[in-house]
Amino acid sequence: MRKLSFAVIFMLLFSYNVYAQSGTIEEFSIDGGSLSISIEHEDQINPTQDRWTIALGGTATFQKTDRITVTDLSGKNEGWKVRVDLSNFKNSTPIADPTCYGAELDVFVNVEEWMSFRLFDDAELLNELGQGGTLLTPVSSYGTPVSSGNYVVNNFITDSGTFDLLRVNPGYGAGEFDFYLQCNITVSEWLPNGTIIKSNDMKGAFPNDNPVKVNNQLQKYQIFAATYRTTITYSVSGNPVLE
Repeated sequence: MRKLSFAVIFMLLFSYNVYAQSGTIEEFSIDGGSLSISIEHEDQINPTQDRWTIALGGTATFQKTDRITVTDLSGKNEGWKVRVDLSNFKNSTPIADPTCYGAELDVFVNVEEWMSFRLFDDAELLNELGQGGTLLTPVSSYGTPVSSGNYVVNNFITDSGTFDLLRVNPGYGAGEFDFYLQCNITVSEWLPNGTIIKSNDMKGAFPNDNPVKVNNQLQKYQIFAATYRTTITYSVSGNPVLE
């Protein structure tokens, strides 16, 4: 007797309905914080040597360092740029006009003739920022280090006025960052070309003209004994890509 075997396959079909139900949508808003800058003067201009006596062939270099802190909590991730505004040097103490009794002089020295900048990532001034330079590191873990390919340093002073000192590319720079600006002021016994010497009395008369614009090929003028001052103003703003 032949035995047959077979399988019975049951296919069960299930049907179901989906009923849409109204629900609630949860949403929340985040407000951006601030983009801010603060300056701390690490030291005064050579506090132990802030005076110089004019000497033949002599020069003097005065230095100061500012710690600059940029805090970017804006929530834009657009990068930022630090700008500085520089005034030309001017005497802040009186200078007697030797060509006119009772008159006084104002002496204006182009800031680029006496001042230069360098930027560093550390207080010891060992790690210089710039093309191919060191990382711009955040304070603690409040951000991600920025490589030199994602920031631009411009510390070459060409004139008074405002210019970008440090630009961090969009997409970088969120958090808090410290860096250090070393300011060097170098003077000699002769006033540099382009210096303006102006008397407050039109009867005052230096050779050639009043005011005098110094041209050392025609006439040299010894630096006037006085106190000289420049003003450095810092600001920070976002650095988005602009079409």
